[in-house]
Amino acid sequence: MSSWFESNKEITTISQSDLFSKEISLPENFKNTEFTVVDIETTGLELLNDKITEIGAVKIKDGKIVSSFQT
Repeated sequence: MSSWFESNKEITTISQSDLFSKEISLPENFKNTEFTVVDIETTGLELLNDKITEIGAVKIKDGKIVSSFQT
């Protein structure tokens, strides 16, 4: 089974404002499926010195946000 990134040369970008709309237009590979998008904010880019400051996630099913989480 190939991943979406291997089977498609073009990457679809969804803006932050589109993400929280009621319905998202998804590529065919993602229709009729369920997945979670996770976002992690940190104090910087150094693994040993910086800390996680915020975690957010949205669960998407059939192109619709069904739940979300943020710290």
